[in-house]
Amino acid sequence: MGRRITFALALSVACWLLLAACGKKQSEAERRYADACVKYNKGESYRKICDCSAAIVAPKLTPGELNAYVNSVDLLGKPMTEESVAPLGFTLTDFTKLGQKRQDSFAEMRKTCGGEI
Repeated sequence: MGRRITFALALSVACWLLLAACGKKQSEAERRYADACVKYNKGESYRKICDCSAAIVAPKLTPGELNAYVNSVDLLGKPMTEESVAPLGFTLTDFTKLGQKRQDSFAEMRKTCGGEI
């Protein structure tokens, strides 16, 4: 009986570790956020920290705020007006709220991911 309990416990721990190692699949929002983060940082070497940051920030964003983040990479250095961002699926208010939500998440990102991306 003792062997069965030990074996069952060992099997349970092994399964738990396997599931933890596999992680959860990224949502579409997390994938889009992480891809934009990698693009913004100009390199796949940032993929791990971008994926981690995306898991923290992306679920907190509205669709407009997510569009603001994803498209802001291509808008760097360009003037942004309501008319220029509307076709991209966000407003300047979305962009402002995105900035605040990211700033509010920096402490959690540093703690969990080891950085502020």
